[in-house]
Amino acid sequence: MTATRFEDMDAAFEISDIGRGAGHLNFASGRSTRSPDTDYTGRYGFRCIRNPSGVRDILERARHRKT
Repeated sequence: MTATRFEDMDAAFEISDIGRGAGHLNFASGRSTRSPDTDYTGRYGFRCIRNPSGVRDILERARHRKT
């Protein structure tokens, strides 16, 4: 993972369900597709995590506290 400033995150995070309560949480776009944490379109985030909705909520709360 590389550091991503809250200001550089997308306005809305995207969750891709992969089943059994796990998924990918994308929170930044326009990244190099060479990173293993970036999909083929350049969306960057956490891959194969449990409860991506819960992680999204944590990031959203942290981002709003920062601003």
